[in-house]
This record gives sequence, C-alpha cells and structure tokens, in this order.
Amino acid sequence: MIPVYLLVWTLISVARIRSRRNLAIWFAGLREGLSGGHGQRRPMSWTTVLRLTRARRPPIV
Repeated sequence: MIPVYLLVWTLISVARIRSRRNLAIWFAGLREGLSGGHGQRRPMSWTTVLRLTRARRPPIV
C-alpha cells in the first residue's frame, strides 16, 4: 500500500505545482523523507483505519 500511496501523492503534487523551482523543492523534500533517519515506522492498525473511516477521513487517497 505504501508504494501506491506515494505514487498517488507524487502524481497529485506534480499536477498541482506549476513552478519548476517549487517542484524541485518538493522533490528534494520527498528524497530527504525517503532517505531514512526518521525512526521506526509502525503500520497503521485496522482499528485505526476503521476509526478514521467512521470519522469520514479514510486513509486512502
């Protein structure tokens, strides 16, 4: 699910950002985020997914 989520948000961001400079800054931030050094990642539990969905905020793009 993670690769699909990242791909969708990358496509949305590329479509929204008009300036090449701003797009370069966005990609630099993405690259920094993907490089690591941000601690351990814990997958979202299905209980959390259900709670978010009930609150009309499903974690799916």
